[in-house]
Amino acid sequence: VPRLVATDGLAMRTYDLPIDVDAPTPAITLASPPNGATQQPSILRLSWDPVDGADEYFVELDTDNTFAPPLTMTRTTTDTFVDTVLLSGNTTYFWRVRGRNACGDGAASAVRSFATVAN
Repeated sequence: VPRLVATDGLAMRTYDLPIDVDAPTPAITLASPPNGATQQPSILRLSWDPVDGADEYFVELDTDNTFAPPLTMTRTTTDTFVDTVLLSGNTTYFWRVRGRNACGDGAASAVRSFATVAN
């Protein structure tokens, strides 16, 4: 524990300064939809398991598994799910999630894919 030593010329005082440092969040486990799911609706819920230490989550969704740049990026601070916007029919999408805290971005989840039904 770091200490602060202070003196006024007559007396010396020592104070403990506890420091609480967060570690980046671990990789997130995606829950739903399952990888490779087909015939998914054009609006669906993407969900994942919570991780300790995450203050917020960033969800990336794209039609390209490189996410450069992602089609959409959603930030949530309270939930472990997001509902998508209206997606194109008969299209394969890729998604991943990463947690964030005061120490920055954690590791990204594995990338999953799903395909929507034809409109």
